[in-house]
Amino acid sequence: MKGKTGLEKELTPPGSLCICFLAACIFFFTSCLSLSPGQSAQGQREEGQGPEAISIEEAEIILVRLKVQAGSRVDKAESQRLVERLATLRREKASDQTYAMRLYAVSGEAYLLSGDPVSAKDMLRRADDISGYGSRPMAVDPAPLLRVLLVPERKKRLSLMESSVKPVLWPQASGGVPPRLQCELGLLYMEEKRFKDALSLFDMALSRLPEGLREAYAPARESCFAYVQIGISEINASIAQAKPLSLGLMLQALSLESPALIQQEGEANPRSALAAYHEAGLLTKESGKDTGQSALRRDAVLPLFALYVQRGAPKTLASKYSVRYGVSPGMGLPRTGKSPVPDLAYESEIFDEALALVEREVMELPDGKNFMPERELSGLEFLEMLKKLSKVK
Repeated sequence: MKGKTGLEKELTPPGSLCICFLAACIFFFTSCLSLSPGQSAQGQREEGQGPEAISIEEAEIILVRLKVQAGSRVDKAESQRLVERLATLRREKASDQTYAMRLYAVSGEAYLLSGDPVSAKDMLRRADDISGYGSRPMAVDPAPLLRVLLVPERKKRLSLMESSVKPVLWPQASGGVPPRLQCELGLLYMEEKRFKDALSLFDMALSRLPEGLREAYAPARESCFAYVQIGISEINASIAQAKPLSLGLMLQALSLESPALIQQEGEANPRSALAAYHEAGLLTKESGKDTGQSALRRDAVLPLFALYVQRGAPKTLASKYSVRYGVSPGMGLPRTGKSPVPDLAYESEIFDEALALVEREVMELPDGKNFMPERELSGLEFLEMLKKLSKVK
């Protein structure tokens, strides 16, 4: 950092390069009770009568969140609960045909996500019956997204989705191309590893979505950003996520950056790599012993510093800050001192390494004051750290 001396001036709030993470909307499902005759969806329910109804807007947010966060491993139990809650909503008679068609379309998406394409097709048929689509000239497609998602062949599904977002089909007078269609095409592009195309679509569409849907799609957009802007092309898709990173995936990302960072004996696998990092002193004593555990900010410090030294940084940095902020009482007594960072103790085993990385802006003080060593680390945060480290001289 130019024009600054001393760690106190270096420890500044996160810079503009920091990726802003948007938290997805979280809706807690409860085992609720269904309607007795004549009650509204918001009314009291008698015990044992089934799931609570849900609004279409809430259902769409949950659908997107399940797809984006879980990827190919959709939570079947949660998707089934969503199906049941939409069924409760459908039991209420809707006088508005537009509302009814939208409800059938969203219900079809939920069925499809839960692994029931037969019921999804039935929902599409009901929406078509109301609109007259396929039987009346000039009838508007009531469920263009569901219709495409029901196509089983991936290449054909992608081709149809690309055709469905052509501006000529959606006059500006009617609002232009529906942003959800653009985002869903973005998800398909991600499956094809066309991250630049997906990022472009998300950037066009997200600002036009309601806040809840915008936040639900945001992690997908951030994953694309990791590929396109951070530039780590070999990274596994499961790493480039805004959700917490596992220790196993953190070590996988490190191995792609530097296969020689540790030496493994025998067959290389995530579990043996974790043990090797512990044995080499590249993880703290408090770091997890299971590859599935979430990586914390403290877990990234020692391997990132080792990578920095491997690339030519002086090893003396490993004691620089203990000397700067410490006092030697003499007579062979251990050095004592006071840390400039409130939650990073002078006696911590990552004290010097963490301050070295912060001073070089590889890591940051999230709130401008504290290191937050116990905070979970996301894949995107770790990839950004690797990118910043590669630029440090």
